[in-house]
Amino acid sequence: GLARLEQGELDLYQINLALRDAQMEARLLDNGITFRGAATAGGGKLASNGSLNWRGGEPQGQLVIQGENLLLVNVPEARIKASPDLTFRVDGRRLVIDGEVRIPEAAIAPADLTGAVLSSSDEVIVGDQPRDPAQTFSVSSRVRMVLGERVTLDSFGLSGRLTGSLTADTGVDGISRGTGELAVADGKYAALGRRLDIQRGRLIFGGGLLADPGIDLRA
Repeated sequence: GLARLEQGELDLYQINLALRDAQMEARLLDNGITFRGAATAGGGKLASNGSLNWRGGEPQGQLVIQGENLLLVNVPEARIKASPDLTFRVDGRRLVIDGEVRIPEAAIAPADLTGAVLSSSDEVIVGDQPRDPAQTFSVSSRVRMVLGERVTLDSFGLSGRLTGSLTADTGVDGISRGTGELAVADGKYAALGRRLDIQRGRLIFGGGLLADPGIDLRA
């Protein structure tokens, strides 16, 4: 069988993602499905294709997503364009994600969350039903992020242009590790009533925890 979707639209209001002119074509096979699709977002283009089969009651297959200058996030705190090239592979209850995401343009100005209280990773909600491991996916990923020439940051007293690349590896345990280097170009830092020019500013990721990079800063 053959199923088609024409001129579809999808809005994700949390990040203000607006997919337009969405098209999808799916072909049903004896034990699975193949599909391909396309859409636009803020002048950028998105294309996808993949296949999924069932063997012994378990899904197997892959989905490829490619895009160029997609306006993925458009909120007061961030406006981000991205060009993804990602592959999602499914093997039973295992999902593996790999590929690259180029960020040609972004303006990031997150709210100052100093003093905010975050929930603990071992938080338990009373009455919440525990998840059955046999019914959940085991997810791991390896994604390289490459920053273009128009990526800016303005938060926590730091303003400037970010450059560089970073590969993030996340295991099935949910722990993320980073390899690569991000640098601050044309940067300034406001502290103690002074606004300092950043002569050298680098975040260095040597395979350790993604949230704990090495810092090389001179202002």
